[in-house]
Amino acid sequence: MTEMFKRIMKLKVQNNLEWEDICKGAKIRMKSWMTGIPGQKPTDEEVHKLADFLHSTFEWIKYGEK
Repeated sequence: MTEMFKRIMKLKVQNNLEWEDICKGAKIRMKSWMTGIPGQKPTDEEVHKLADFLHSTFEWIKYGEK
């Protein structure tokens, strides 16, 4: 499980969302990285969409930077 995945999971839990809710709201497809499989990660485009939907920033999700 990557640090980026942990940050996405933190936002998911804080907002009480299921992956289906996130995919629909962020307009992304369900992907294998959503299971936390090591080596799998979202694309930069997906991270931008997640950040917008989850009211966060690309930098925080991707790098942990505010």
